[in-house]
Amino acid sequence: MIIIEALVEIDLNTPPLKLPRITKFNNYIGDEFQQTVSALTYIDSSLYGGEAYAPYVIEWFSDPGNREDGYIAWYSNGSKTWTLTADTIGADSTSQVSSRLVSEEPMYIVLNLGISPSFQGQDYAHTVFPADMFIDYVRVYQLPDVKDGLTCNPPTHPTADYINQHISAYTNPNLTTWAEAGYNLYDGC
Repeated sequence: MIIIEALVEIDLNTPPLKLPRITKFNNYIGDEFQQTVSALTYIDSSLYGGEAYAPYVIEWFSDPGNREDGYIAWYSNGSKTWTLTADTIGADSTSQVSSRLVSEEPMYIVLNLGISPSFQGQDYAHTVFPADMFIDYVRVYQLPDVKDGLTCNPPTHPTADYINQHISAYTNPNLTTWAEAGYNLYDGC
């Protein structure tokens, strides 16, 4: 059985989604395969081209003991720009998918200059390619009372074990489905 999520309107004015004036919601809410919510934050042009730097922060919190308390907050140059909570993308009765919670599973950070017309229009006539993104440093912190939070293989989510048990799916780029890799879909949700 394949579940395809329906496109649903997301109420961008709910209390957890109020935004400062430098941030606006992206009107792209996904497609037939996924729902998404994102925001665009104004970045002063003096911060481009390696002339100056500014701090950007992503605060990611999840609590397996109280999953509804999870959130992801974004900050730009010292100001909070917006916060995604467990209520941001609600349940979808058409596809029978419940509310999306903030993931507790191991994640990784990607810093890039990816562009997409789904997120922001491009001004190709004035854009200089190749472009540069300068990063002075990246820091990752863990709350003092969190144990095993900064690892790719925490005891609660043994990611390395899972990958090793399904190694062909992770090492052969020519395999594009679980069936091709010789596995059945996981049915333990």
